[in-house]
Amino acid sequence: MTTVGIRILMYSGLLCLFGGLEFCQQPANREYGDIFLPPELFKSKTLVKLTLGRKIDLGKIPPDLSLPALKSLCINSIFFESEDLCYVLLPGCPVLEELVVRGYSEGYPYCISSGTMKKLSFQYDCEVAVETMNSMSFEAPSLVSLDYSDYALAEYEQVNLESLVEARLDLRYSERAKEPDITGLFIGISNIETLHLSPGFTDVISRCVSLSVCVCVFAGDFPMC
Repeated sequence: MTTVGIRILMYSGLLCLFGGLEFCQQPANREYGDIFLPPELFKSKTLVKLTLGRKIDLGKIPPDLSLPALKSLCINSIFFESEDLCYVLLPGCPVLEELVVRGYSEGYPYCISSGTMKKLSFQYDCEVAVETMNSMSFEAPSLVSLDYSDYALAEYEQVNLESLVEARLDLRYSERAKEPDITGLFIGISNIETLHLSPGFTDVISRCVSLSVCVCVFAGDFPMC
């Protein structure tokens, strides 16, 4: 039996939802509890900030989601279908400026796309997903700040971050991605001014070089491979 506690605060266009879970006689392979949110939440015309978390299963997000005023979205350890974030949730937030995604499950969002987003924090820690979702795309031409933590993937096929000013990159090596290729990521951030690399990411770069995988370095205004 699962007991789910929900606290909803709503004031001045700000809504935060927190799911607290207590598991009793819960199956060992079941980590997330089901929560059914009111359909009105996905069609709010006044909602400005939305926080969802943690360890809850939202199920299928309504395809007609529309949050025309939402500027800040935080998704913390939420299970959802990867297509829902890429093709339903983000397109339904036309003025979104800040996105935080933290995940530890196999529902890997393989594409972050937004024309208005300025700040992105994407932190994923699910090594088993590296085999099935081995590529990542960032299509966010207005993004200024990026905090990206994940396992290095086999391909970064489309990275458009032409306005990026500062980035923190923490990409770790996994044997599940035997030949990670971060070239596309470096090319996509070539206009950056401030770059922070974790020790784990420098190890990934070293491995890419040893595997003769092209890795870009920065020289003036141009990336060199």
